Amino acid sequence: MLRWLWRLIFPPKCIFCDKIVENDRFAVCENCLPNIAYNRGNRCKVCGMPLDVVYGDMLCANCRRMRHSFQKAYIPLVYKDKVRESILGFKFKGRRARAVTLAAFMLMAIREAAAPWPDCITYVPLHPFRLGTRGYNQSQLLAEALGGMMHVPVISALRKTKHTKPLSRQKRVDRKKAVKDVFALRKNADIQGKRVLLVDDIFTTGSTIEACSRLIKKGGAREIYVTTAAVTPPFRANNAAQMEERICNH
Repeated sequence: MLRWLWRLIFPPKCIFCDKIVENDRFAVCENCLPNIAYNRGNRCKVCGMPLDVVYGDMLCANCRRMRHSFQKAYIPLVYKDKVRESILGFKFKGRRARAVTLAAFMLMAIREAAAPWPDCITYVPLHPFRLGTRGYNQSQLLAEALGGMMHVPVISALRKTKHTKPLSRQKRVDRKKAVKDVFALRKNADIQGKRVLLVDDIFTTGSTIEACSRLIKKGGAREIYVTTAAVTPPFRANNAAQMEERICNH
């Protein structure tokens, strides 16, 4: 009865257009479902980045240059248009309930790829200052929603030791330096010999994901897989960063 009354007063709305929908566990309307930006077609077989130019090895330029600490990334959406607006609202405007629907998209990408099932799930941490300012860690919300769907334990394996300005405000070439030595593995992280699924909200350059994956690997994880709600295509990275900075400033 309480749930019915809650839905009557606060009906679930599509996370992309705010149209009222029936299902609050997958809040996407019929119009948006076929028309949002899915991460399909030509994409890097390691990080999932959309490819403009296809080579025989199906690797993006970044993955051809370096060997990652993680095995593979599973990313369902492309960070543009309605997807970008929805994630910005989730990340900066307190739309926490969107985590459930975004996690459902992430789970679909994992299932479609027949990905190895993880032993545990962890997430990219926020610095305590940023966490206090925002009130929540969007990556943790995604991880907890995903863990509930997959029936896999969610652990806090990492911590952020330095407060840094948002990567969206930094040039692409500076992001790798910006995440150097800012994360640390928690002493009680139970990841030895386990297959770990690392969760974040957006995959842009992969600098944050790689820094976290490297620590998890050093901590004894057997395999590391990655999932994010969306990926930013290289040619859209600057525009996306500018949009996110405007949201931050407001």
